[in-house]
Amino acid sequence: MDGGGIGNIANAVNLFRGDVNLPLELISLPSRGDLDVKVAIMYQSNIQNLVDTWNLEAPTGILGLGWNMPYEMIAIDNKNTGSSYDNQYYLVSGGSANRLHQDGVTADGAWNFETEDYKPWDIRYYPNEEKWVIIKENGVKQTYGGKKDNLPENNPYIQWGIKWGGRNGNWIDSTTNTSGQEPFALAWNLA
Repeated sequence: MDGGGIGNIANAVNLFRGDVNLPLELISLPSRGDLDVKVAIMYQSNIQNLVDTWNLEAPTGILGLGWNMPYEMIAIDNKNTGSSYDNQYYLVSGGSANRLHQDGVTADGAWNFETEDYKPWDIRYYPNEEKWVIIKENGVKQTYGGKKDNLPENNPYIQWGIKWGGRNGNWIDSTTNTSGQEPFALAWNLA
């Protein structure tokens, strides 16, 4: 898909799978310094597995079946474990995911990252604050996540999961054991 596919069905067909992925821009408010506000929704036609599923098991959301409203975040592929050693990080923006690769640690303990498709951005993750800061080439600064305390309900910009075994625990599946639960970040939303 290309940027010209917004609202254009002919450019919204995935030629490999035959799926329609149609972005539809609802509103666009221009501003200075690359800080435009855009609200868009996305239709994805690959819904054959959801059509026969009861709505209680796979809710369609407020926009209906196949529609969603993407938002920017940094997400983890945690390989279904609670361990952070095999995590892969992705910047999800504009309906696509761009893998982030760690390339160092700063003196203040922040982890440096770069995008897989190389963009000249300064990307840092502050693990103690559960915060990401991206400074783009034009100076625009974006902050993802950021925690006030260790209670997930007080941190609305972080999507949390639960693991068992304390801070270094690795079990994230269901269990009847309620001791040793530890929240861990699954994604950081644009704050």
